[in-house]
Amino acid sequence: MQKKILSIVMLTALTLNSCKNNSEVTKTVPDEIITSSETDNKGNKLDIDFNNTKSTATLKLNGEIIEMVLDTTMASGANYKNEHYHYTNWHNMTILEKDGKVIFEAGKEKTPSASNMSNFEGTYIYGKKEGANDWVEINIKSLKNQDSCSIVVNSKTINNKKGCEFNKLGLLKNDTIFIKTTDWKRPVTVIITKKTNKITIDAIEKQTDDRFVLNWYCSGGGSLIGDYIKK
Repeated sequence: MQKKILSIVMLTALTLNSCKNNSEVTKTVPDEIITSSETDNKGNKLDIDFNNTKSTATLKLNGEIIEMVLDTTMASGANYKNEHYHYTNWHNMTILEKDGKVIFEAGKEKTPSASNMSNFEGTYIYGKKEGANDWVEINIKSLKNQDSCSIVVNSKTINNKKGCEFNKLGLLKNDTIFIKTTDWKRPVTVIITKKTNKITIDAIEKQTDDRFVLNWYCSGGGSLIGDYIKK
């Protein structure tokens, strides 16, 4: 009789312990969701729920709900996509495209001023002009309307050919100069940022190889991408 009671007690203990373990396994953790909302200059409002747990985003624009997944091929900014839509947020600028066409654009823009553009004005150089060293020089000059500028590149001549050539207009937004380029196989936006006495040239990556646009303007495998020190 004692053995039978002991067996029942042990079986009950094992059952309780098993239930406890099952309870722990089935415990769920709520998804981490961050909400955001922006309005463009036409009054259109874009609401976004970012699900960081599932790497997805739900966008609401003009009554339409758009489900997207994280675009892991992009190296810069926040990027989500589906078959028809692409969302990106880069340097406080939000862009939503549908089938390659921009349908929403917004950003926390600062009022352009001469003092902001004057922070960029000047000549910057990569490398040294002395001796046989390679060098690339960039000149940024403010235009009359204060929020735009010209960007001209000069470089060492090799075999009667400039190493890099670039002559474009840029627009200042949020302490960043944006330069729209169409010379390469597809349009790409080049950006220039500044910290103390140094500027950095890069490109907004909507596709994985967009940065190669900065190689297009140079010969011999060179590229405009990188840091330049003010002279």
